[in-house]
Amino acid sequence: MTRFLPALFLLLVASRACGSTVNLSWSYDYTGLTVCSATVTKNCMDHFEMNDATAGAPALIAAVQNPANAGGKVTAITGTFQTSTLGQRVFAVTAVGRDNAGNFISSDWTKCQGTFQVPPSAPSSLNGSVQ
Repeated sequence: MTRFLPALFLLLVASRACGSTVNLSWSYDYTGLTVCSATVTKNCMDHFEMNDATAGAPALIAAVQNPANAGGKVTAITGTFQTSTLGQRVFAVTAVGRDNAGNFISSDWTKCQGTFQVPPSAPSSLNGSVQ
């Protein structure tokens, strides 16, 4: 089994290299909310999660921290990730906060979602000759 690990690693690297970059952007209204920090760990807004919800339930892709100096309505909060899963995909963003006991709670993922067509990345380093 161990002799196949390098081949598996190369396969994963190759599939990642051929993937597409996805950029998601959203708005959030922090009015009346406290942002979580090292000292504030209850009743606060902690972070966002980008999810792939194509299968009908959200699967975590990546977490995005609150923007610096978050307060009031913030537009153009962004997250970027690589994917090698092509075709029509449903991506969703959830807000993740902490309740009065410090437990994580998430917003409804169906309230901030969109359907995107993920194409393969473009080829690069084209060489050739004409005679």
